[in-house]
Amino acid sequence: MPEYVTALADPTPPQYKPRTRNILKREEPGDPIVYFLTITPRLAATWLLHCNPVNRNERERRIAGMAIDMAKRKFGINGATICRNKDGEILDGQNRLHACAKAGFEQGESVTFRTIMVDDLDTSSQDSMDDIAARQVRDEVTPDGTGRYLDSTEYRPTKQQQLELIDAGGPEKDLILEAARIGEQSYAKLNRVSKGAVAFCFWLFTHIDETEAKFFFDQLIHEKATLVEPGKQARIAALVVDSPIHKLRTAIMARKNSNLITHEQWYVAAIIQGWNNHLEGSRRDIKVKLGGLGAKSFPQPHHPDV
Repeated sequence: MPEYVTALADPTPPQYKPRTRNILKREEPGDPIVYFLTITPRLAATWLLHCNPVNRNERERRIAGMAIDMAKRKFGINGATICRNKDGEILDGQNRLHACAKAGFEQGESVTFRTIMVDDLDTSSQDSMDDIAARQVRDEVTPDGTGRYLDSTEYRPTKQQQLELIDAGGPEKDLILEAARIGEQSYAKLNRVSKGAVAFCFWLFTHIDETEAKFFFDQLIHEKATLVEPGKQARIAALVVDSPIHKLRTAIMARKNSNLITHEQWYVAAIIQGWNNHLEGSRRDIKVKLGGLGAKSFPQPHHPDV
């Protein structure tokens, strides 16, 4: 167990007693007990230590991101529940409890959050929870402020933190909106390619070299781009057959025309390969190994001066 759990948890296991006051009306026999509850760091840690015998591994970056929101009092009731079985064992909500305990350990035990509790469930109900939540693709790739990747990122930004970034305005907001527009264009022009992957790569490459990124994606999506060379008049440059960008476009179109399931990681890795080949003037084919695309093996986008 993490230090923040063992440090805060009560040493004595709590006794589970089904709640009878201030609960929502149970319409049918066998309905679970539903109510609102304020979770404190000590309560969260105690439940994690004593009432969490079987659960999935903690998602550390997700936990750290939620802990930041809780410490800022920005984690409110959102419809998510903490579920327990008839013995008081945690069936769902483990990561939120971890986040509360972590925030309390680091920021003080005044950190709390309100949640909807669902008690008295059959243990077998966890199977359907796992079907719904099983949950998300691992966050293998995370950019840092320089446009490079980290495999040791401390936390995964929550949706609240992402919205705060956009609401802050300024150049970053404009770039995010432009990336979304490029993603929408690519979906129509590149045979229903992953809009998110294209938008992310546009955002990433723009941080590396704005002019080169615009040229790269104009050629990739529209098969032509405005070319500006020092001392020369701007001209329209058509996509050249067998060029690095053409090879990338061909690989994306071929992938979508196949019967293979293509995850966003494949598109991101392929686009980064195409970007690197473009900067190097390499005519290598796009080759992405679907197995083993972890943070340590994921391709890094090159800079024009590298």
